[in-house]
Amino acid sequence: MKKVFLSLTAAILFSIPSFAQLDISLMAGVNSTDFRCNPDEYLILNDWGYQGGVHVRIGKKTFFETGVQWLQSKTEFQSTVDNIIYSDIISVSQLRIPAYLGKRIIKLGIVDLRVNTGPTMRIVSEVLDNDYHIHKEYFNEAVWSWDFGAGLDILVFSLDVNYELGLSEMISGVSGTQNDILNITLGLTF
Repeated sequence: MKKVFLSLTAAILFSIPSFAQLDISLMAGVNSTDFRCNPDEYLILNDWGYQGGVHVRIGKKTFFETGVQWLQSKTEFQSTVDNIIYSDIISVSQLRIPAYLGKRIIKLGIVDLRVNTGPTMRIVSEVLDNDYHIHKEYFNEAVWSWDFGAGLDILVFSLDVNYELGLSEMISGVSGTQNDILNITLGLTF
């Protein structure tokens, strides 16, 4: 296994120069989570969160992009028991790892417009205390989504807007608990 990993790493490192373009971006931004629950026994009010991380883009016109982001999202749950409304905000921290294929569709020197799509894996790293007693252990180890996005590069700055469509259950053993996330990030490319 160690030989396979070393061989794969060497192949990737030697192939990077052949792409002739490697961009590394520091990114930060906001997100809005749309948590879906089925059956609809809770009223779910979605809120804004934030994120930050690093992305690596390899390629000129067609590119591969990956990276790691730390994402904090909030969702307010409300339920009614005996005509009493219970409500609490659940804050979830996640590591977000996308794997995009993309294409620059407009390249005007200092301005590029690009589109991308691909899978994204999210790993829950922390859940803050809440009245519903939902903890990190309730969540699946890896949550998958499919991402669609577009980006605008101006000189060394970038603006990216991505929409993640939840594919897998977020909470273990509870069907219909996907979440969709709108991500808006600003970046600085090196």
